[in-house]
Amino acid sequence: VTNMHLAFAFAANFVLRRAAPAPTLSRAVPVSFDIVSQVLAPTSQDVEEAFEEAVSRCEQLIHGDGDGSDFIAVPELLRWVFDADFEQYSRQTRPAASSQNMTCLRPAEPVTTVPIRGNGLMDVVTRPGRVCAEGGCSGICSRVVVPSFATDDECEELLRCASAVMASPIEYEQPENEEGCMAETELNLPECAAEGQIRMMLLFVRLVERLRRAVAHEYGLPLASVAPHTAFVSRWVSGGGCGSGTPVHGDEAACDEFHYSTILQLQTQGEGFEGGDFVFSDQVTATSVCRTHLADAKVELGAAASVDEKSAAGRLLTRLPPRRGRAIIFTSGWENLHYVDEITSGVRHAMPAFFVTRSSWAKTGCDDMRGEVTRQDVCSALWQYVLTPEYAEDLGQFTMLWHSLFAAQLDA
Repeated sequence: VTNMHLAFAFAANFVLRRAAPAPTLSRAVPVSFDIVSQVLAPTSQDVEEAFEEAVSRCEQLIHGDGDGSDFIAVPELLRWVFDADFEQYSRQTRPAASSQNMTCLRPAEPVTTVPIRGNGLMDVVTRPGRVCAEGGCSGICSRVVVPSFATDDECEELLRCASAVMASPIEYEQPENEEGCMAETELNLPECAAEGQIRMMLLFVRLVERLRRAVAHEYGLPLASVAPHTAFVSRWVSGGGCGSGTPVHGDEAACDEFHYSTILQLQTQGEGFEGGDFVFSDQVTATSVCRTHLADAKVELGAAASVDEKSAAGRLLTRLPPRRGRAIIFTSGWENLHYVDEITSGVRHAMPAFFVTRSSWAKTGCDDMRGEVTRQDVCSALWQYVLTPEYAEDLGQFTMLWHSLFAAQLDA
């Protein structure tokens, strides 16, 4: 979708445009999976069984097993799983996190000549505030490190599924530019949908939805006002395929619709790769030096000599070594400049996801995303945009429909 405003208006109206019809589903068929309606205090096993049931029902429909009547339960199953995931996050996972409050920063003057990444960014004069282009950001800025955001099994399964469709690391050659590097070593949500691997797709969606709810919770945002802009699995290979990491950059500087940033680490440093620290780069001030420590971060002053546009003399560097299942959540503004260190050996995997906000999606009006949706419409959109995308307009369309697909109230 090239026009995001039209895309979101389309999403709010929930109009299906596909030429090839989705399966006709009987709304008279009840949700028979007892766990959804009867378990009040679900265990992790209950939740996993519900997720497996959703995967199974989708796979049955794709493979032509049955008449599709079981598929009508999938929207409710997924919502139940996502609600249970968030309950686990808010009660157990988030209290174990460490965080630093930041002063929101934006350029003092419009930036038109400085590259969007590299050491030149650190020379830009900033002032308090956020850009948050056309967004509905809160006034809170921070960085949060959440241990055990995803389970070992989830990380391993996503890696296994992604590896089945991504090029082998031995096939990578060092591209001539960073854009080529990123294109060769990413598997994004639309590409994942196009591959037709149902289990991988639904696990990917589950983790992105968990991150979306964590962002809304962390920054006091209405859930309907937050949608994934971009999410992908990255594979960076030592000696090529983004093995040099990234220059210092700010996500909002790279894309003005990146309002909140998240990274889910899929591996632990020392298990399959070395290097690849995630590093925040800050000005040295009394405030920055006295901030609460983040998890197991190593804090140090940057070297006088810059390497690959990663640091500059006098910068305060907060190094976070990758830990499997750990999530890093932060505001995308100029207060959170960062980079990834060189991968010195092996292959490093992670799952970045960036979120966009709009106040109008959570307010009465034509863009309001909070309204009730029918099971039939949700099933049709799941079929068209997530399970069997066939046309260019289908790929990525479901990110525009995200809240309606995975969180909006279903009709009775």
